[in-house]
Amino acid sequence: MIRWATEDDVAEMVELGAQFFAESPHYCELGYAPQKIAALVLRLIENVDGYARVVEVNGKLIGGMLGMASAHWASDAIVAHELVLFVQPGARGSVWAGRLVTDFVKWGQRRGCARCSAGTSSGVQPELCAQLYERLGFRRHSIGLEYHYN
Repeated sequence: MIRWATEDDVAEMVELGAQFFAESPHYCELGYAPQKIAALVLRLIENVDGYARVVEVNGKLIGGMLGMASAHWASDAIVAHELVLFVQPGARGSVWAGRLVTDFVKWGQRRGCARCSAGTSSGVQPELCAQLYERLGFRRHSIGLEYHYN
């Protein structure tokens, strides 16, 4: 079941975030900050422009999605921004990721957003992730690059 996250979910969401961070070849070397994730999740739960949804199966969280709606940096248009989408490896290939993305798109539409921005930067199955978004109506429009200082 997909539902809105609550304060009671924060600790479990922080744990999901740790799993996601550890799995990512791009994020794992940056150092995970559990307190920062907990504060972010709480802000998204409490803010009307925040999106914090979880997937609960048999009383356990197996995934979720965080996002927000905000004005475009150079326009008054409101854009829905996906921050993170995560489904535990054992539940990948199921319906949950697609349902979360579909729910996020509908949420953005209800919020009056002009666009919905999403993607993948974790390095975890990027092509499969892009294909999921494309099946749900997204179009590729940008290229992400990264510079390492170390």
